Amino acid sequence: MEGGSLSLSSQNLEKLSAVAGGEINFPAITNIAPYESFFSTCVYEAETLSNSEGDISVAGQFIENDTMASINSSDTLTSVQLVVSPVKLFPPGYPSRHTFGVCEEMVVSSFPSRVRGFTWESSGMVLSNGLNDNEQRFQFLLDEGVCSMTFTFRGASYTVNTMCIRPRDMVCLSSPMILSGNASVGEAGGVGMRMKLTLMPDSVSFNGLRVIERVDEDGVATGYFNQEYFRPWWGHGMVQGSGKLVNVGVENHYYDEAEMKDICPQLTSGGWVAGSIIWSIPTAWREIRGFSVSNGLIDFTTKEQVFTINAAGTVHVEKFNCSVGRDIQGHTNATVNLPEGR
Repeated sequence: MEGGSLSLSSQNLEKLSAVAGGEINFPAITNIAPYESFFSTCVYEAETLSNSEGDISVAGQFIENDTMASINSSDTLTSVQLVVSPVKLFPPGYPSRHTFGVCEEMVVSSFPSRVRGFTWESSGMVLSNGLNDNEQRFQFLLDEGVCSMTFTFRGASYTVNTMCIRPRDMVCLSSPMILSGNASVGEAGGVGMRMKLTLMPDSVSFNGLRVIERVDEDGVATGYFNQEYFRPWWGHGMVQGSGKLVNVGVENHYYDEAEMKDICPQLTSGGWVAGSIIWSIPTAWREIRGFSVSNGLIDFTTKEQVFTINAAGTVHVEKFNCSVGRDIQGHTNATVNLPEGR
């Protein structure tokens, strides 16, 4: 091979930083003797996002001494950014979180927006909507744990690890609304509440789920309520709101009611005596879109609902972390016991 001169040039190389092998030296002109070679190797990582595809480039030109023939070669790079974010921007302050609820959707966006040609492999999630070449929407499945997604672009791969979690609990985070029943002054009963419930943890969104209270037909009645008159009250079924699937909102909310609507009559001997009915009500969830084979319900918490009355005719309804009460003068009150840290 004849000797010659080699000139090297680059564009926007400052958008990269060397991580191995040292910086490539780009002399303006290098004289290459016959049969001599020139090489330099370096591994770079991106420092600054590309403005457009291929805006980072390296070019070389070799001119033979005798023939003055020119050999030209060049290559380009693109510094690409991947952003993982929830489709539903909830909760506030978590715009780019990597922990998601089961069946929640996330979107992966690539920048610059004009770059094409990504491929991906994922575990624990499915492609729910390919919005365009730069934005893909995925939905998590039902299993807890680490879900990985590997993106490949021009032979370079990057793996994003995310965590998928299931609902842990269900609580009321605000005072319930008092509902008035059928009782008048001098009568016992006739009170209830409407609760805004939140699936926990609320650091993710469970809006891909439905929840359901399972039926409990065997409430435990004692004292005043343990008499034949109240036998229809002992079950907690469809009429009382159990056995119905309810969609969970974007902010993990849904509404439930607990009500002692009807009058608690005085005993034949006059007045009332203390008593209670206690129901143990498991709550379950299932996915809206039906990814599981069985499409069954998954229990995640069990709560008690309690009706009580005392000898003065004052009644209380308790459910979840809320309660509402009414005395025979018609005075009502509602309370909520917030979880620790709320």
